[in-house]
Amino acid sequence: MFNLDDYIGKVITLRSVSGDEFISKLLGTNPDTGTITLGEPRVVVINNNNDVSLLPFALTASTEMVEVSLNNIFSVMKSHEITAKEYADSVVSTSASTEEILKTEEVET
Repeated sequence: MFNLDDYIGKVITLRSVSGDEFISKLLGTNPDTGTITLGEPRVVVINNNNDVSLLPFALTASTEMVEVSLNNIFSVMKSHEITAKEYADSVVSTSASTEEILKTEEVET
């Protein structure tokens, strides 16, 4: 049997029930709620040059921690090493932590 807890802290690839593919670091699982927590997920797409590209999961919200229902996930796989490295490089080059954003401007919620 597949145990998601074995992949906590690792980069995983997910396929949604609608066919979308995502790559992310698995931060945790919650069997009681049937959810998993992802860190900085990216959407996997093929661009106009037929190259694989990683796009932000959300454009207007922080994606440091994203909770996803397992009801929306068709499959979970450990990502290939090369792909995991490219994902890590993408996260480092594009993400700004909430602390960095709050230092540069005041945000009211």
